[in-house]
Amino acid sequence: MHNLVIDGNAPNNKAVLKLTDGRLEVFGNFSNAQGGFEQGGGVFQLAANGDQSFDGDNFFNFEVSGSGNKKLIGQMTVQGELRFQGGILMTDPTLPTTNNVTLLGNATMQNEAENTYLSGTVTARQVVNQGDVANFGNLGLRYEKTSANAGETLVTRITSISYPSASKAGQSVRRSFNVIPANDVTAQITFNYLDVERGSLNENLLVLYRSTNGGATFDQLGKDGQSTANNFVSKGQIPGSGLFTVSVERIPLPVALTSFTAARQGADAALTWVTAQEENNAGFDVQVSTDGSSFRTLTTITPKSPNSSIGATYKYIDQELGKTGIRYYRLRQSDVDGKESFYGPKAVEFGDAAVAFSAAPNPFNSEVMLTAQTSVAGAATLRLTDINGRTVREQALSLNKGVSTLPMSDLDALKGGMYFVQLTLPNGQVQRLKVLKQ
Repeated sequence: MHNLVIDGNAPNNKAVLKLTDGRLEVFGNFSNAQGGFEQGGGVFQLAANGDQSFDGDNFFNFEVSGSGNKKLIGQMTVQGELRFQGGILMTDPTLPTTNNVTLLGNATMQNEAENTYLSGTVTARQVVNQGDVANFGNLGLRYEKTSANAGETLVTRITSISYPSASKAGQSVRRSFNVIPANDVTAQITFNYLDVERGSLNENLLVLYRSTNGGATFDQLGKDGQSTANNFVSKGQIPGSGLFTVSVERIPLPVALTSFTAARQGADAALTWVTAQEENNAGFDVQVSTDGSSFRTLTTITPKSPNSSIGATYKYIDQELGKTGIRYYRLRQSDVDGKESFYGPKAVEFGDAAVAFSAAPNPFNSEVMLTAQTSVAGAATLRLTDINGRTVREQALSLNKGVSTLPMSDLDALKGGMYFVQLTLPNGQVQRLKVLKQ
């Protein structure tokens, strides 16, 4: 397997490869860091029987063939045809704005099937006038019978992500369409999906759902038509904007959630949810995940009233220490009869607060100077312990963003040997290092 590398170290100092006709078959990885590839025609083909990675670029005709996963690095656009003959073109669905495929103008996708398809994010735009039938480059969404001119309409398809808030099943098909028309209209929408995205959901019970808050909650729209042979569900005279997905039909929920939010609050996450009514509500489990898939319960919130026609507002603060990266929060609501519903997930990002933590001199005699480089400011605690865990020095201090110097002096009386320094940052994150007393 041979990689194709278009070399260069700057936009004005790079090799250039032009494809204007014919077919360029790539059997290894494709590296194009400085954008030296130019395609005005012909076909660029990922052809390996196995995994490949490739840099995004502006492609004309692009073909996915062979087998394995074809991982896109960055963003790519297609002006002609994106054709699938084998293998899976993959983007990261958690990075929809920086790792995606865009169909430009009249570009289309062709031949997606159960074993060869685009997994991740793809977008397309189309001007939709009243009376038009729009399919947005064959993304799998048919949009027609609009009540007026919708104007330029942006559709973003994301696959491989399921919404547990969509139905009592606790999941949706792993496909959604976010539709943003220029003008508010009603429309008939036909939603296509793959069986591999449907999973174990009962196909005969599938109906269309719509969210207006990014997937926190969904309204059940139902269906006017369906084909299990052709994998679609359709519904007419519905709002023409929002986030659409498909899941099994649900009966009206005994607990009607009108909002669920999660936001960073210093080192913590503040969760708030509001119910419009509650009937036979046994309570809410607040759950968290670091990968968006495997969740654990942080706490259980008992209802303010198991039965209420006016609803209530609930709040919970996640004060767990050491939060870093992205944490996903969801609610698991239980009825007194054991039935459950899920809301969310909502993502909250916690950056790594400490970039560096060091001590000098080390070994030390009477004084050691600590240096911390952080992205947070506020009250912190510095603690020095011996090898038996006994605290021999503790001091409160204030950190600034950037580099802070933290002296610990008058240490002459300490016995020689190993000690441990612990710095507790304003967001609760803890940094540790070893120092040696001479």
